Parts: sequence; structure tokens; C-alpha cells
Amino acid sequence: MKVKTLKWSGILLSLAGSGVFLFSQGGGAKVEDLLSLIKARSGLEVQLPDEGWTWSEKNIRGTSDGGEAVFSAQKWLMNLIHWGPIQVKDISVAYVRDRMQKMWGVKFEFTGTEGTTQIAGHPAVYVDAYGTNRAFFTRFLIWNCPDSSREFIADMNYNLSLKTPRQDFETEWRVARTIGCHPGARPENFPDLTSRWESAKYGFAFDHPERWFFLDSPFYVPFAQYEGVRDRIFGSLLGLCSDQNTEITLIWSPIAESPGGASLLGADQAAGRQLRASLASAKSLTSTQEEGSESFRVGKRVVTRLWGKCVFKEPTDEGERRLFGPRGVFEAARWEIPEKGKSATLVLLTREFQYQNQFSNPSRDALDRVLRKFVAECK
Repeated sequence: MKVKTLKWSGILLSLAGSGVFLFSQGGGAKVEDLLSLIKARSGLEVQLPDEGWTWSEKNIRGTSDGGEAVFSAQKWLMNLIHWGPIQVKDISVAYVRDRMQKMWGVKFEFTGTEGTTQIAGHPAVYVDAYGTNRAFFTRFLIWNCPDSSREFIADMNYNLSLKTPRQDFETEWRVARTIGCHPGARPENFPDLTSRWESAKYGFAFDHPERWFFLDSPFYVPFAQYEGVRDRIFGSLLGLCSDQNTEITLIWSPIAESPGGASLLGADQAAGRQLRASLASAKSLTSTQEEGSESFRVGKRVVTRLWGKCVFKEPTDEGERRLFGPRGVFEAARWEIPEKGKSATLVLLTREFQYQNQFSNPSRDALDRVLRKFVAECK
């Protein structure tokens, strides 16, 4: 059996254990190969963002008259915020580079992109670099906060070999710019960062996307004076994205003939029944809890959609068992492609993951974006 997959099992084990998943390298699966397989089986032309899709040819089966394709994607970003006593009076590019080289034990390839900015009214310096043979990308942003007598490091990372979208990294940059490192600070704000993290214990706050969650970093606190107590003086936070995994099932079949005079409501009810049957047959799920349904348009196409929560079967892979929790969210949608004489069903799943006994909280936002784009570009 020929399998096209990104080699992320080691990444999962590292995430659940030592936490250096970011520095792992992926394989060479190409989204064009997946799209060609789907077209050869179904006759449908679909588009997917190039985000490191994983699939097995045995899971893309059928003929133009009917079949299904199952594929998934993993992406990883890692957002860290460190703080400790001021180390040097003035932050320079050379100082930031030295910090980067000594902190992770990774040989960085500096891109030459570096500069100065302001965070909460303080001068700050940033430096960009690639690590582990360009498997990941890092930006360090460092500033001194004299008001709280602390140095702050915004340590922003995303995995390139898993084709994590660049826009996720740009979100990390915006999060860093919202850090209020002392009382009365007036950092920037951005409308897409709708949640707020704030700690009286640690003495600072910042905004972040709703789908992110933060916890005390299991990594070391990168200050020589640190003696194991995390407080306003010393600490490190780790931020991860709850929507870093997506499983998609595409099902195609001939458009069913409707009795003369069938109502739109009747068509919606029939589509709903078919969607529930598709969810019931999903091999990775044990149960679903439907929370809503609707019909809407994407261009000229009428889409019937269900959404809700779901429970996944326990993974067979040990690394996945250590990483993933049992709960998740789903969307299931059905629409017609008259020019091809086909109906298409798309089932999208995102699973929670666990880290240091905390669980992510997946949202439907990412699934909705994928669904709408997929419908619009499927032909």
C-alpha cells in the first residue's frame, strides 16, 4: 500500500513529552498529488490550501458515480512569552541574536530581517531566523520594561515543514504587540484578537484569538537567576492553537431525482438525513451531538449544513493517544454540482488535544472557512 503522509508522529510524541515538536521536520507530500487523485476518482476539481495534507490512497476510493476521499492536516505554531530581570541596559540586534542562539540549542539561519519597534511605549528589537534546516521559522522580539524592572521576550514560532499558514505566524506578531507589561500600559489592539489573557500573579496582560489557549510553559525559564519560582519576576507562558488538526471526508454521488413539486423544505430534510447518515458512518467517531442546522448560499449554490460536538474513538497510535483528547467539533454540509450531475457532502472534524493536563477548545470558525472556500471552488 502506497501512503502519502507527512512524518509527524515524532512531532506528536515530542509535543506530549519533551515539547520540542516545533523543531521536527516533515516529509514531502504535495497537495497537487491529493487533488489529482480526487479528480481521477470523482471527476471533481477541488482546491485546498497547501497546508501539509496527509492521506492514504486506500482512503480515496470509488468511481465517478460515487465514492469518498478522507484526508487530514496538521499544523503547528508555538507562541511563548518569557519574562525575567533586566539583563542589559539597551537591547540590540546582537543581543537578540545571542539570546536566540543560546536559548534552544538550535543552530539558526538568520534571514537578515531585523529591526526596532515599540511595545507598550518601550523600545523593542526583533530578529527573524530559520531553524533545523528551515523546518521552522522564529522571530524573537525583546524589550525592557523599566516600570516593572523586567525583560520580556516574545518567542514566536511556526513549523514550515508542516506548511503551517503564514497568517498564523502574523497573528503571533499581533499578539506580541498587545502585551501590556506594566500597570497603565497602552499597547496596540486588533479587532481579530477577541480574547484576553490577564494575570495579577504575573503582572501583565495581552489579547489573543479565541481559539488559542495559554498555560505555564513546561520549558525552562531562560534567565540565569531563575530558581524555580514563577511569579511577577520570572516566568514563561506557552500558547497553542486549538484548531491545529482537521480531518475531512468528501463524498460524491449522482444527484438524486426529486418527485415533481418537491418543496425546498423537503429537499433540506432529505439532505439533513443524508448528512446524519454520513456522520454516523464516520470511522473516527463514536457519537455526535447536533447543535444546529441551516441552509445558506455560497455563490449560486445552496448548502445544507449541520454542526455540533462529537466524541472520537481512541487513537491506535501511542503518540496520538498521548496528544489527543476524546472530544471535538464537526460540520457536515451537502450541496449539488449540477454541471457535473453530482451531489457533494463534506464532513469536517477537529479534535481537542491535551497538553500538561489542559485541553484545547476547538471552534467551528476554522471549519467554516474551509467549508465555504471548498464549496466555492469545487467544480
